[in-house]
Amino acid sequence: MDRTYNQYCATARTLDLVGERWTLLLVRDLLTGPKRFGDLQKSLRGMGTGLLAARMKHLEREGLVEKITLPPPARTPAQQARLAAFLGLFQLPENFVLTDMGYVTFAMSDLVHDHRKLKGRIGVGNENVVYGDPVTDAQIERVSPHPGAAHRLQEDYTPTGNVGNVKIVSLHTDKDGLVFVENESEYASVVPASNLTTAVVVEAVPSHCGFTPAEAVAGWETLRGWVAGGPQPTAAGIQGLCAALAPTVGGPCRIDPTFVIPDMDGRIRPR
Repeated sequence: MDRTYNQYCATARTLDLVGERWTLLLVRDLLTGPKRFGDLQKSLRGMGTGLLAARMKHLEREGLVEKITLPPPARTPAQQARLAAFLGLFQLPENFVLTDMGYVTFAMSDLVHDHRKLKGRIGVGNENVVYGDPVTDAQIERVSPHPGAAHRLQEDYTPTGNVGNVKIVSLHTDKDGLVFVENESEYASVVPASNLTTAVVVEAVPSHCGFTPAEAVAGWETLRGWVAGGPQPTAAGIQGLCAALAPTVGGPCRIDPTFVIPDMDGRIRPR
């Protein structure tokens, strides 16, 4: 993998990086989203395990790929530093990196390219975002949204709060790395307080909707009682019912009635 054309042009340098047999196909597969080693083996049948490992090490050494699922003891100091910088910049729990990368790769692509949605136009941008890291601010690619796509995205995906007489009990885990708990503050800012009760579960390990059976049932039963004419539930009331249900349904009960939901600008930098 140390062979080089020794030509100082973009084409030669590209061939230095991906010109070896199998390497370009490997890059092709990685461009569709994060992959495990076994996934690549299945996709690239005929490529030996040793050769695949060698090509991956080459791409990693050149800064074209990054390992993100190694346990901490197996990471080099440089890998750990890059991961820490990434997690700090985007405030993601480590166990959500692959999940979020998958959503960015596939869900956002679907949103942009589906002819029923944004029709190939970008609806969001980062041209004015200050990331707070000098290297990122200087080097990140800046994208400007298409005005029409941004308008449609604003219309279709921004809650209006016009819920009529609908009653809503919203449960959220505090460390959700996919749908941030800060979304609850955005929702509460537009939905009338008389229509919305929010309860936040404080968890030890970040999850997406990782409610215990007692938490989920307590939320559901308090909503049923409210719809049937009972009083509007509170987070403390949901926690109390959860505690009563836990011995038979399964706990624990981790709803914190005093939890203060942070503002979204602290998580997603203003556009």
